[in-house]
Parts: sequence; C-alpha cells; structure tokens
Amino acid sequence: MNKPFPNNFFWGAATSSHQVEGSQHNDWTEWEAKNATRLAKEAPSRFAKIAPRWEEIKAEATDPANYISGICDDSYTRYSEDIQLVKSLNLNAYRFSLEWSRFEPTPGAWEQTAVDHYRAIIDELRLNNIEPWITLWHRSLPIWADEQGGWENKKTVADYARFVQKIVSEYKDSVRFWMPLNEPEFEIIGGYLGGNYPPQKKSLFAANRAFNNLAEAHRQAFSIIHELRPDAMVGIPHAALAVDGYKNRFLNRKLAQAVSYFTNWKYLNAIQNHTDFIGVQYYTRGTINLTFKLHTTNSAGFPFVEQVDLGFPKSDMGFEINAKGITPYLQECWQRYKKPIVITENGVADKNDTYRAQFITDILIEVEEAIQNGIDIRGYFHWSLLDNFEWDKGFWPRFGLTAIDRTTQNRTVRDSAHVYATIVKNNQL
Repeated sequence: MNKPFPNNFFWGAATSSHQVEGSQHNDWTEWEAKNATRLAKEAPSRFAKIAPRWEEIKAEATDPANYISGICDDSYTRYSEDIQLVKSLNLNAYRFSLEWSRFEPTPGAWEQTAVDHYRAIIDELRLNNIEPWITLWHRSLPIWADEQGGWENKKTVADYARFVQKIVSEYKDSVRFWMPLNEPEFEIIGGYLGGNYPPQKKSLFAANRAFNNLAEAHRQAFSIIHELRPDAMVGIPHAALAVDGYKNRFLNRKLAQAVSYFTNWKYLNAIQNHTDFIGVQYYTRGTINLTFKLHTTNSAGFPFVEQVDLGFPKSDMGFEINAKGITPYLQECWQRYKKPIVITENGVADKNDTYRAQFITDILIEVEEAIQNGIDIRGYFHWSLLDNFEWDKGFWPRFGLTAIDRTTQNRTVRDSAHVYATIVKNNQL
C-alpha cells in the first residue's frame, strides 16, 4: 500500500488504572459491589438484541461476578510484563492513568508507596525507549472525594488541583505528555444525566455543575502543569461521537447536529484555550432517526430516537464497525480549533479477533489521508493493550491487543496485534 506516516509519529496502546490494575478501593469498586447483581439481571434486556454474539457472552454477562473488577488484570504487579508487551509490538508510546485513590487515600495524606510505584513504571518505560503519556484522572475517584459530592462540589476541583501539583512535581522531569481528565463529557452524561455510572444521578442541574467544575479542573491542571514544566504537552482525551441523521432528513439532520454539539464541542469550547492537543477517542458511527415512537434500546437511551442499522458489521457490543466516521470528525475538529490531534483511543470489542486487524488498518488509512490533507495528527493509541474491565459492562467486552486468561492471568498476543506491530515497524501501511 506504501502510505508512510511522519517520522516522529507516536505509535501506542492505552490502558486505565481501574480497568487493568486490580485490587483498588475507590468510588467505582463501591458502586460495583452495590450494583453487580442488578447489572447481571439487566444484561439480557440491555444486550440480547444488539450484541451479535449474545449466546457466546450470555453466561458471563449474566454472572454478577463479571461486574466486580477485583484483581482485574493484576497489572499493578505485572507492569513489567505489560511494558514488555508494549515493546514487543514495536510501540514507542504507552498511555496509562494514575489511580488518585492510591496516592491520596485520605485528603492531603500522600502514600509514598504509590509515588514510588508509578515512578518505577515511568522509569521502566524510559529504559525501553517508550514515551509515557499519563492520564491524571480516568473516571475513578477516592472514596472521600465521592462522599463530598464528587465533581458537583467545587472543593473537588481544589482537591484535584492539589493532586495535580503533587504528581507533576514528582514526575515532571520524566514525563512531557499529560492528559488531566479522560472523557469528561461521558462522566457528565453517564454519571449526572443518564444515571448509568457513579454517582448515578439524573439531573440537568447536577450535570451543569459537574460540567463547569470539570472544565475548571482541566483549566487549572493545564496551568499547573505548564508552570512546573513549560514545554509540557497537555491534552484532552475526548470521546468522538460520530452521528449522522438518517437519509439527511431535515429533523434528523438537526437532531444529529444538536447531539454532536452537546457531546463533541461544548466541552472543547470551554477549554480550547487551555489545551495543547486534542485527543480523539473514536469507536463507532451512529445513524439516528426521529420516529416519535418510544425507543429504549438505542445506545444513548434517548426516547423517540431510533438508531438505524445500515448493515455494517457489528462489534460484540453491537457498535457499527465503520472507520469512515472518523474522517468528518477529524476535519471538523481541525477546522474548529486548529490544534494538533492525537488518536488517544480507538478499538473494537471483538473476542474472536474477527474484525480488529481490518479495523485498525481501515482507521489508519483514514488517519494517513487526513495527514496528507493537512490535518496535524501526531499519534495513534489503540484501545486497549489488554482485555480489561469495561466499567458497567464488566469483563465480557474484549478490547485487548492481548487476551487475558482470567484464571491464570496469562497474556496471549492476538493475531491482530501482530498486524498492528508490522504497520508500526514499517511506519507505513
């Protein structure tokens, strides 16, 4: 194919602390304990109609144990093994997150073992010529922060700023690339509007307070990081919701534009002067149709909105596998902000590894063409390095370049990962 990427392009894989480390105590572990039985009972109504391999995943999805993160991938103790996986795939960057609750189990009391642990990870990455890209907050909060109201409370913003100051002071000499908050818009939608995640609220007023505080938290983190390391690159890993109106009908088009504004651009508008790059996290494209009939099975849970099946292959979670949806998002993102872009997440739930290699290839074709068309894209991180704990869905969605045996914790590199590794080695498609 001979489609080269820039010589300084970052090739990586991504994880998050709560999804791979194991043995944690935070707001999510408390929520899991309270909700595992309910989630297992609700799984058939949530997924049987949309998950094409429902019969294969049913036993796991209806088991309450699936929804308890527990020891997870045990990556907290197996980090050296996982770094060698990164190296074996020829990757030059690794995106991972720091678990706030490990550093500060009680307010203002720093746990030195956590500081030393993550420093060891950073040092080992450096020894292997792998650039560390750190996410400071990836959805989980310390128990005390949750109890004081989480992101609804302005005090959490101040507490988070203290955390950022501590962390960046510790690691600034070894880390240049920082991401303060992962997908804050999904925290707002899932936690404060839809009631799907902790703190499980359904309130426009609560959502607005959380929005303002999350935007302020990012702005403060940006300033703190640059004060401590002026040449830092600070970005926002932002979920890209690619949505089209069915048949481009007027009402469908207007609905898609409204959904796109509130999910894609409203938060970016609030922090655009406090970010050095925009992280695009793309998984699927959706086509929606306003029907005036009550629908509850679409992925967003909107009433009177039908998600249209256009016949594309589906992931194990029922997502349309369609790389083309990323291109108009990249174009609009570049036109709006003229900021460098990094694909900070992209992947597919694909237990049998049927579609992953082709999806990676197809996405990278779109990315390379966007670069040729003048969009400043500086890296690609696949989600995920490992099969992980997928929040309110538990372990059954398999996103990993590497499969995890839940009994033995053995890691097995999938065939699709070797396809990705070859692209990276050649720095071209």
